[in-house]
Amino acid sequence: MAHGTFAKADMRRGKTFPKPLLIGMGLMVVFSIVAAAFGRMTDIGTLHNPTTAPVSIRDISYLRADDDTITIVDARSGEAIKILAPEEGGFLRGSLRGIDRDRKLRGIGLDQPWRLILWEDGALTLSDTVTGQRINLNGFGATNAAAFAALLDTRRAGR
Repeated sequence: MAHGTFAKADMRRGKTFPKPLLIGMGLMVVFSIVAAAFGRMTDIGTLHNPTTAPVSIRDISYLRADDDTITIVDARSGEAIKILAPEEGGFLRGSLRGIDRDRKLRGIGLDQPWRLILWEDGALTLSDTVTGQRINLNGFGATNAAAFAALLDTRRAGR
């Protein structure tokens, strides 16, 4: 009989949630809410992306050949800007592929251009003209941002 009572106590103990862990989780949730509210009210610990004026803007699109060669073109003039052989342009290819994937998931066609913008503060962004998704290219390092910066036509600044 004592053996059966012991088994019931073990089963009950195994089914309860440890109170210290539950209290810790609750405190973490409360702290997160308080920290977010504090940041919103005081602007301490928050990040802002200040808006500056564009220095250069270019709408681009690309054509992919059967051999996986990519031709990046100025979407307005149709002028070829850069031709990438299948083994070239890893970051350019990957970024365009990511935006394409987002469009496909949303059921949007791939025929609309992307907008490449160099801002006064040196930020370089690639945005989807359809979805509004914006990628800060500087966050991927200077070399990767430079790959996109080379596509800009700085002769027509601010267009």
